[in-house]
Amino acid sequence: MRAFAAHRASPGPPAARHTGDPAPASAKDAAERIGWQSHTVAKRCENIRDRYVRLGVPGLRGPRALEELALLLISTGELTAEDLRRLPAQAPPS
Repeated sequence: MRAFAAHRASPGPPAARHTGDPAPASAKDAAERIGWQSHTVAKRCENIRDRYVRLGVPGLRGPRALEELALLLISTGELTAEDLRRLPAQAPPS
């Protein structure tokens, strides 16, 4: 985990918000895209979120927790555009 303290010390410009529908929209969708079980994806997200909660990061509980986690990971550099480019291509809608 890249240091949370560095994020708080120099927040920089706010992260741009994605205005379209989230894709993948669920753990099931993400799991299908990367070839994992949906339970595994959900648990990985929970574990990452729990680590940041233990560090005292606010906003990672409740209905917007996963969205806030994604914004945090992007703003700290934990999740980058390069990471997203490494995902398998989305299958066209059937």
